Amino acid sequence: MLTTMTKESIECAVSGSTPTKAPFKIRPRRAAIIVRDWRQDIKGQKLAHRDCGYAPHLQAILKTCGDNKCDTAMFALWSHSTKDGGKLHPKNLFSTSGSCNTVIIGAMPQPWKNERVHVLQRGQAVQSSLVQCFSASADSGARKQAFVDEFGARLFGNTFVMLCGESNIIGTRRKEKPPIRDEFSFRSLLKQEGVSVILNPIHTFMRRYEMPLKRKALSQPGISVISAWNAGDTDGESTLPWQHWHNGIDRTSYVKELPEPVSGVPGIRIAIVEIPE
Repeated sequence: MLTTMTKESIECAVSGSTPTKAPFKIRPRRAAIIVRDWRQDIKGQKLAHRDCGYAPHLQAILKTCGDNKCDTAMFALWSHSTKDGGKLHPKNLFSTSGSCNTVIIGAMPQPWKNERVHVLQRGQAVQSSLVQCFSASADSGARKQAFVDEFGARLFGNTFVMLCGESNIIGTRRKEKPPIRDEFSFRSLLKQEGVSVILNPIHTFMRRYEMPLKRKALSQPGISVISAWNAGDTDGESTLPWQHWHNGIDRTSYVKELPEPVSGVPGIRIAIVEIPE
């Protein structure tokens, strides 16, 4: 589900008719991905184990993104609780962000509930607010179709925004070759619409073995799929809380993590993704 909203009131969006087209374009070339690592939080800080979001460090984070010449910042989801951290105002977010002109960030009226994911661009009078359509392969076909029907509203130029488990729009079958099934012809739609980047903010680690296979499939042909999640939710997580696939190749090893991006706050991690032409 998507609604549009003015840049002065991004916390007040309500459900309405779904626009057929996103209000602006995104063309990321150097993206920052920002995640919480609950394993590294220090007790007694404002960022405490399993709390929600990045407040009061949002402006410091975006300054770091701008200082590293990023054009886009994508936060892992459960990004901000307005109850605890106050309302988000694009003017304030972009006041320190330098070259970083686009921000993707989730906001909730209270921790863990009713999240909307805001796609914000500097200087735009209208911003976008997304709600995740579905999360698992087992979810109903109707919910998946609703996601497909919303394609145009998720398409910001050549960049598509896919929230968390919506990557399960394609499925896998172990005994088939190729193992990917695409009942909604979603990959054909990506190709038809000229998508070259998929930005995929996630809540926490998705442990199913097939998730990398799905990201790989979504990246073909010629698409960069960038996924990032908060770390420390459960045992057995991957070493890094992000992945980058491009054209069927795992490029995660090329993602460059910044050392201590917010001074004295090890629970915030930022990494830089160079997106191939």
